[in-house]
Amino acid sequence: MEKRTKQTLPLRGRKVEALESNLGEKLETVLLKLRDDGRSASEIHQHLSGTTGVSFEKRQLQRWLIAVGVEFTREEAGRKRWEQGLMDEVPRKVKHSRVRSTLIGSKIEDLIRWALKRHLDERQEFETIVGFTNWSILPRFEVDIPFVLIRRSDQKLFKFALEVDGERFHEDPAGWENKKRLLLKAGWYPLNARITDDMSKRYAWQIYQKGNVMCLPVMAQIFTEIDVVFNSQQLSPRDSRKAADGLTETRDS
Repeated sequence: MEKRTKQTLPLRGRKVEALESNLGEKLETVLLKLRDDGRSASEIHQHLSGTTGVSFEKRQLQRWLIAVGVEFTREEAGRKRWEQGLMDEVPRKVKHSRVRSTLIGSKIEDLIRWALKRHLDERQEFETIVGFTNWSILPRFEVDIPFVLIRRSDQKLFKFALEVDGERFHEDPAGWENKKRLLLKAGWYPLNARITDDMSKRYAWQIYQKGNVMCLPVMAQIFTEIDVVFNSQQLSPRDSRKAADGLTETRDS
C-alpha cells in the first residue's frame, strides 16, 4: 500500500511553476487528486507531461510525491504494474531472451560475431562461415562463436572456436583450460576474448550505442592469433601443434 508521511514540503522550482501555470492550480493539489484516483507514478508522469507539455524526469516526480507526503512502496508499485497489464509481456520477453541467448549469446558476443564476419570476408583467399552458440561442436559444452575459414586454393579448412569471457561470470581459468584441451582434441583452434570490467566501462558507449566492438583491444589480439594459426600451417605438424597450444601465450604477451 501507499505511504503518506505526516510532514509535507512546499514544491518549488521552474518546473513546478511551469506545470502550475499550465494546470491552473497548485501542483500539490493535482498530485494528490491523481493519486486518489488510483493513478500509478508512471501514469501521473504521463498525464502531467502530456497535458502540460512540460518535460521532467520520473525521478523528479518521485521527489515531488515524497514532498507532498506520498510514497509508493515496492509492493504497491508492483501491484499497479500487474493491474495495468504492464507485466503481461514479461513471460514472453523472458522466454524470448532465453531463446536468443541460447542461439547467439549475449549482445557483445553477437556484435563480435558480425565484426569477425565483416573483417574475415575481406580476406579474398578464404570463404568464411561464422556460426552460433547452438552449434554442437563439443558434446557437453557450448562454444560462443565457432567459425570456419575455407581456403579457396585447396579447400583446406581452418576451424576456430572463440570464447568470450567476462570477469564476473568466468572467473575460473581451469574451466577454459579444460575446454581448450577438448577443442584441440576435436580439431578446433581455441581462441579466448576476455572482456574485463574496465574494458566494458571504458568502451561502453562505442559498444552499446554505436555497435562498434573493434575498439576493444582483444579484437586485434584475436586477428593476430588467427594469423598465428595460418602461419603455423607452413611448419611441421609437431611445430604446428605447439603453435596452436601457444595461442593464449601470444595473447598474454
